[in-house]
Amino acid sequence: MGDINTNQPATKADLNSLESKLDDKFKGIDDKFKGMDDKFKGMDDKFKGMDDKFKGMDDKFKGIDDKFKGIDDKFKGIDDKFKGMDDKFKDLSGEILKNGFKIDRLIDRLNTEFATKEDSNRIFNLLDAIAGDIKSYQRKDILRGDAVMRHEEQLAGHETRITFLEKK
Repeated sequence: MGDINTNQPATKADLNSLESKLDDKFKGIDDKFKGMDDKFKGMDDKFKGMDDKFKGMDDKFKGIDDKFKGIDDKFKGIDDKFKGMDDKFKDLSGEILKNGFKIDRLIDRLNTEFATKEDSNRIFNLLDAIAGDIKSYQRKDILRGDAVMRHEEQLAGHETRITFLEKK
């Protein structure tokens, strides 16, 4: 194909030469496309592998989500228990206040209506003094009784003498 003249019609040799050049170029392009196809196939395989990995990760995340749901349910149960405990504490604090007031009233009653140790000691001291006085009076009474008996004997003796004297 030496000098190309665009005004002349192409010869068979020109067309064959062009065909072989184009065949070489198209073969190179075909090889490149085949290489690209292989690369795309490799990329497809990688994407498929990544899809499988993501599917596995999705399954793992689903499992984790299920675990968190279970944990959320447990925390809900714990929250309910704490709410119940709060209610019990409120009830108990009310009862404690009521009992505190009752105890205060009982202490006031004890202080006003019941005797203390001091009161009991004063009463026992008074009782001891009274018992001492009673024993003293009993002794004196015994002594007086003896004196009265002696006086009666003397009176009986005097009466006997007086009656004897009067008869004379």
